[in-house]
Amino acid sequence: MTNFKIEKNIPLQEDKLLGAPRKYPLDKILVGESWDAGEYDRKLMQAIYNSIRFYLLKSGNEGKKFECRKTPENKIRVWRIQ
Repeated sequence: MTNFKIEKNIPLQEDKLLGAPRKYPLDKILVGESWDAGEYDRKLMQAIYNSIRFYLLKSGNEGKKFECRKTPENKIRVWRIQ
């Protein structure tokens, strides 16, 4: 059996389960605002959709809605619509 050292008064670490900091400003954008996510690329667009879907599944984000579109300038733009 492994010996574990039990300690007191060790502060709880911030949850790092989700890895790196957010790549997209989903938690900062307000209704009616948008951001340019860069040159259009199908894989990038899919990554943004996946990030939005994961973000919306988290508690506290119910009711928020985003739209992600390719612009005439061949860019990807993301809007918060609700």
